[in-house]
Amino acid sequence: MEFEELELIGRGSFGQIRKVRRINDGQILARKEISYRRMTPKEKEQLIAEFRILKGLHHTNIVGYLHHEHLPDKHLVHLYMDYCGGGDLAGLIQQCKETDERVPERIVWSIFTQLLLALYRCHFGQDAPPLTDLFTAQGDEDEVYPSNVILHRDIKPDNIFLDGDHCVKLGDFGLAKMLDQSHMMANTFVGTPYYMSPEVLLNDVSSPASDIWSLGCVIYELCQLHPPFQAKNHVQLTQRVQDGMYPELPSRYSSTLKRTIQACLDINPHNRPSTATLLRLDVIKLVRKDRMLSEQHQHLLEYQENLKREVEIFEERREEVLQMSQNLEQYRETVEQEYFNNIQNELESVVEQEVERRVRQVLADMPAPTPPPPVSPTAHRSSPRDISMSFSPSQLTPIKHVKGPRGLAISTPLKRTPLKPLEELPLTNASNPSLTSSSSSHDSDKSASKQRAAPHFHAVYAGFKTPAVKRPAKRTYIDQWDEAPSPFLRRQAAASYD
Repeated sequence: MEFEELELIGRGSFGQIRKVRRINDGQILARKEISYRRMTPKEKEQLIAEFRILKGLHHTNIVGYLHHEHLPDKHLVHLYMDYCGGGDLAGLIQQCKETDERVPERIVWSIFTQLLLALYRCHFGQDAPPLTDLFTAQGDEDEVYPSNVILHRDIKPDNIFLDGDHCVKLGDFGLAKMLDQSHMMANTFVGTPYYMSPEVLLNDVSSPASDIWSLGCVIYELCQLHPPFQAKNHVQLTQRVQDGMYPELPSRYSSTLKRTIQACLDINPHNRPSTATLLRLDVIKLVRKDRMLSEQHQHLLEYQENLKREVEIFEERREEVLQMSQNLEQYRETVEQEYFNNIQNELESVVEQEVERRVRQVLADMPAPTPPPPVSPTAHRSSPRDISMSFSPSQLTPIKHVKGPRGLAISTPLKRTPLKPLEELPLTNASNPSLTSSSSSHDSDKSASKQRAAPHFHAVYAGFKTPAVKRPAKRTYIDQWDEAPSPFLRRQAAASYD
């Protein structure tokens, strides 16, 4: 697993702490670089014990241990832990000193409660029971310690780390020790003198009550901005710790908080409350309930954000689906139109081929046409009427000849109304006698010629009545050339009746 080294964030007695970034997922971690080159065998055992303890501790308020890496050629051990970006409690106290401010009691109770939950996990080997009811008193069954008890033995502001929203994590278990229940007390003199209990300073024994004393000193310093016991040398410090005398907290803090800190700083370890007893305080219950509600609210906000993102993703996907549906509909219409056009083109091609085939078949079945007879050159100069008369008159139906008016002789008397003589016609012109005389002489010449043709003229235009002749029924005459009805032959046949 590869890491990117970032800035240096702290130093210890056996090494330094560096901020690193994990390459595969970009997670920020804290790497504790421990050099064991100059360690004694006892210190090496203590380091191995820390690895074993951290591997079994998993809690929200304890710095998480991920894994360790051994570099034998460099005599180094890299311990990878959770990174707390808010610094430590010592930095918060120093900041309040510089700004001459006090930590609000609400934050004090919140930090106190979280440290109690972390110590409960160390002392009892399990998480604190969940808070169900603020008004139900819990028994003392939690006072029974498990077979293995983990003592931190170095609780101080420098080992208490802050994350976002004043979330507290207890870390640096380098001096922690796992005790058997049969050897409940530890007589090893370790830790920071300002936060050591009287029994530890007297090199007596260590117990979970020693961690409670250290916790009381840290909470007191968080309120007063300095440790409860201060001295110029170790002897004076030991004397003041054994006397249990320290300045009173400012009046701005409640009496409940003062009494709780006073109970933790009792010089008699048997009179100090355990973590289970402190968690049963009403104010601690209220703080736990408040943090529980805050966490649930934060979870709801995160869930709301996730739900909002999911809704946005759903809307985007819905738009994509709608767009895909529209594209699919357009594609379907295009495919249908192309398919229809292809079918129509194929059908038209088949129809055209079938028509051509049938036309060829009909032409193949038809007899060859008879060529027309040769025509003489003179036939081209004849009129169209001569073409119709190319057959003999004997082919026509014989019709009895009936004489018409023009076939009568001049001497044949006509049965008509007598005409008036020309002399009786009003042909004179009173206004021009000369014109009348000349026209009369001219008319006399014309009358002589008209007299000869009078019978014919009057037979047609003067009401001459010819005998009624019965005409034969209308017939259709067929031309031999094109075998079609010929109106010319019909007129010729009709003219033969006149």
